[in-house]
Amino acid sequence: MTSTKLIITAEVTQPNTRQGICNNVDFVISTLGITRQRDKLTYQNVDYQANLNLLREAERVG
Repeated sequence: MTSTKLIITAEVTQPNTRQGICNNVDFVISTLGITRQRDKLTYQNVDYQANLNLLREAERVG
C-alpha cells in the first residue's frame, strides 16, 4: 500500500482561499480552533464557522 501525505494550508475564514482545497482528498482532519483572539477573529469565526466552511467544501467536492 502506498500512502501520500499532503498538507494544505488555507485561511478557511476567507471564502476565496478555501475553494478547491479538498480536491483529490480522501480524508480531512481539522485542527482548527482558536487559542486566543487576535486579528479580530472570534471563537464563532474560527471554532464554528471556519470548521463549517471546511466541512461544506469537503461535501461540495464529494
